[in-house]
Amino acid sequence: MRVDRGVVVFVSLMIAVAAVFILRPTGGPVAGELATFQSQADLVRFLDHARSQPGGGILAAMGDGLLPGLPQAGSMERFSRTNVQVAGVDELDVVKTDGEYLYLVSATNVTVVEATPPGQMHVVARISTADLGIPPEPKTDSPGYTTGLYIAGIFVEGDRLAIVSTSYGIVWLEASDRILLPEAESGRPRTYVSVFVLSPASAPSLDFVQGVSGSLSAARSTNGHLYAIVQDYIMEVDEEYVLPETCSRATCEAVQAQRIYYDPESKDAGLFTNILAVNFRTGTAAVMSIVTGYTSVLYMSSQSLYLTFVKWVGVPSTPDEWRAAVAWTSIYKILASGISLHAAAEGDVPGTVLNQFSMDEHDGLLRVATTTGWGESNNVYVLNGTLDVIGSLVGLAPGERIFSARFLGDVLYLVTFRQVDPFFVIDLSDPTKPKVLGEMEIPGFSTYLHPVDETHVLGVGMENQTLKLSLFDVSDPSHPIESSKFSTDEFVWSVALYDHKAILFDRSRELLVLPISRWDGSASGAYVFRVSPATGISLRGVISHAAELGYADVYRSLYIGETLYTISPYLVKAHSLVDLSEVGSLVYEPPPEAATKG
Repeated sequence: MRVDRGVVVFVSLMIAVAAVFILRPTGGPVAGELATFQSQADLVRFLDHARSQPGGGILAAMGDGLLPGLPQAGSMERFSRTNVQVAGVDELDVVKTDGEYLYLVSATNVTVVEATPPGQMHVVARISTADLGIPPEPKTDSPGYTTGLYIAGIFVEGDRLAIVSTSYGIVWLEASDRILLPEAESGRPRTYVSVFVLSPASAPSLDFVQGVSGSLSAARSTNGHLYAIVQDYIMEVDEEYVLPETCSRATCEAVQAQRIYYDPESKDAGLFTNILAVNFRTGTAAVMSIVTGYTSVLYMSSQSLYLTFVKWVGVPSTPDEWRAAVAWTSIYKILASGISLHAAAEGDVPGTVLNQFSMDEHDGLLRVATTTGWGESNNVYVLNGTLDVIGSLVGLAPGERIFSARFLGDVLYLVTFRQVDPFFVIDLSDPTKPKVLGEMEIPGFSTYLHPVDETHVLGVGMENQTLKLSLFDVSDPSHPIESSKFSTDEFVWSVALYDHKAILFDRSRELLVLPISRWDGSASGAYVFRVSPATGISLRGVISHAAELGYADVYRSLYIGETLYTISPYLVKAHSLVDLSEVGSLVYEPPPEAATKG
């Protein structure tokens, strides 16, 4: 994925600084109802008390306080869309198409490419960070102080293009791997949504800008509305807590304490988690702010947002204490209807969740897969609408950890790993009594599971340090089998192993495309597969990207009509889906001079 390296370093630092482990006193998590503060004094009392507890997590932005530097399917579609978890809930990404144009994100601009016909691809517009309608951060006299703005991703909704970006200010210290929090408000990160009208796409015009304080964690779009989840770590400046802010273009105002939610039973107070809801058409927006720990995983259904927070029992300080520590996951349920946001429930389950695919809402129930301890056991919990546990299955695969999960209707497919790949088929049709229907073991592991049809699931993973694909036949759920597999003969890696949005799969076309690169960096491109329940997995061909452009790893692919497009930094290539012959190519952004000199 093509992003500025300096921005990557900064973002990693900021995320790591925010990801402070929040500790729960011995006795385990206690569920609580979310409430709002009655006054500013009420908020101050709660934060002061939380700060006095171990792991209170509030950061003082004063003096010389240094922070250590831490690190789907059906009829033939005309064009493909981002590979998402929930149908109808789009996910923020760095490449989108509307079937005619490609919208390509870098850290500093969005490039609009007219993609059809593929032999005549050309750039028609470029939107830079200077065009986003966001005021520059005030300059300060602090030595080494840097401000900037980077683009995190985009959504395309009809004739609207939403660009999500984050501004930042940071002080770099010489010969140090640490960052200094600025004393001034100007150093506070802010996340913005800039919406452009694509009429025409060759001349995008800015319609409105909405923003909120903090750094972007994740974003979703559904039913004509965008939801950005932002982490805003709590700071003190001049012995006063800095409240979250909402921004409309250059105007920002603080969120009043009476509008900030918290769990009275919780000791977690490291951050404000701000949810910004925006209507694509009208520009109306609303913000919900909640006092939380670090948000580890976000899941969104068509109606609800679920935020998760890791909490530890005890106060571990030594390696042995950490190994013995017990982690819980707290879950906040937020009902989302347009820009209306309602804090509906809070609940807890033992263990930690791997990623968004470890959670799923079905028939009003939330299902969650967790791992307890350091791979001691794996569990499945079913929670009702008020997030009370009504069913569980615990103790799966002792000594292993969950590597991938996929909930499909009343069934959960689960992969754990340590030495071999146990693949579980779990029945959730009785939510009060989840049970294992069948399991199997094969070498390697899958980090992502994707439905192929009603009786087959595709696994993307690794075996012996190289790429492996598995087609699981679950027509007899009590005896699942690996009906087909593909593995490379050489050490090959893919961004798809940890980023599901890098995967292009189309059931009706029996098409699977994965970005690939060799471990030694000698080649990169994309593998094009045919995946069929009847004939299995077969490699159709390999698309290579030009090494002369320097860093050229393919990070996304999509199709429009009968043309396959593969995207790497600086280059788009177009190939026929019929025979994979090249039908067009475009250097859409000049590569850095250093890269071309190689």
